[in-house]
Amino acid sequence: MTVLPRPCCAASPLASLGLLAGHATKRAYGNDAVYGLTVWSALGMLLLAGARDWLVLAIGLELASLCLYALLAARLDDPDGTEAALKYFLPGAMALALLLFGIALVYAGSGRLDIAASLAAGGPIVVAGLGLIVVGLGFKLSLGARASVDPDVTRARRRRVRLSVHRVQAGHGHDLAGGWPVP
Repeated sequence: MTVLPRPCCAASPLASLGLLAGHATKRAYGNDAVYGLTVWSALGMLLLAGARDWLVLAIGLELASLCLYALLAARLDDPDGTEAALKYFLPGAMALALLLFGIALVYAGSGRLDIAASLAAGGPIVVAGLGLIVVGLGFKLSLGARASVDPDVTRARRRRVRLSVHRVQAGHGHDLAGGWPVP
């Protein structure tokens, strides 16, 4: 199952680095940290794609997420980017807490950290842990309502990109702007 995601996770950052070289210098954030954060985020994605253990899944998810939060705030003179990074970091920290508590419950109920073996163990503690893992991943993937965050985070983007973000997060084609006027 991880045969296809690994090459995709390895190829997409390389393509991004190629496109980023010209764009970053033109936008005045072409320092070495941007390239390093992109590579570290790719490493987190590779860990996440090949995770067979609950802890590797959590470490891969956090490594990818934290690097992307830092990339949001890569331009130090842009207060909107810093605000966006903070607005993604705080719910992400809460999601990590729920995810790790769920992993702890799964381990307490099954005695194993292997994903397949712990799912096969069953039991009420494992089910409660899986519930917390699903909620934590839901927060991390922004599956919940983010009505107070999205307009601020996407404010500095072009109109077409804003519409795409709201369309994807709303899950439907109507009300593309999520109820907020799009200039």
